[in-house]
Amino acid sequence: MAQKATHSGTCQACGSAQKLPGGVLAKHGYTVRWGFFSGVCPGSGRKPFETHTDYIAECITFAQGQAKFLRTEGAELRKPATEAKGWYHEYVPAAGRVASYYRWVFVPVGRDAYGSWSVTLENGTTKRMDLYSYPKTELDAATDMNAKKADSLEAQAKKMDEYVAWQQNRLRTWKPAPLVSLEAVAATKKTTVRTKGATVLIFEGTGKPRTRGTVLGSYRDGMWISVTVKTETGVRNVRMSWLTLAE
Repeated sequence: MAQKATHSGTCQACGSAQKLPGGVLAKHGYTVRWGFFSGVCPGSGRKPFETHTDYIAECITFAQGQAKFLRTEGAELRKPATEAKGWYHEYVPAAGRVASYYRWVFVPVGRDAYGSWSVTLENGTTKRMDLYSYPKTELDAATDMNAKKADSLEAQAKKMDEYVAWQQNRLRTWKPAPLVSLEAVAATKKTTVRTKGATVLIFEGTGKPRTRGTVLGSYRDGMWISVTVKTETGVRNVRMSWLTLAE
């Protein structure tokens, strides 16, 4: 039986806060901050950032490799097309429990009955395109299409660069930090941080100083409890989980 978590900590890979059953990060998905990841975060099952940084170097190496690969693929796509086919960003509508999404498909390009540039999708439907230029030939149109996918790959590569810089900064500024007691957080949530007039500290992110403020009141915001806090810079509505009682 898995050991019950008594504390929470921050993931070395994605930076999200998670419970620590048995002293390691609970299984979790990626934060939406790094849109190029999907599925289960490899930081799951590892020690938290507050006490360990042993996995960060591997994360940096992975992201640097991915950025290089994406830029190499993008450079190939920017070369003049040699066939009348190109990459098209197709919208796939929702079906049943599967949400709508976009995907890149490699499809034939030509002109429709009205003379507009269009593509023929796998299901036989024809879609008109918005292109960067005014292509004269099918090869010109395919080159334009491929350039759009190359731009998408470059955007993903830049996300990788941002991730690498973020991780490198975490390593440079790292200091051991205490884990968050779940019992203390639960006790705080029930009473103190919601009490009108209480002095609280607002969590602003790992490694950032907390902001001091005074509670004006609280209310239910959907499934969350939000607390209205007055700080030196103004009045803010803050989720209760981001607050601790000031000593």
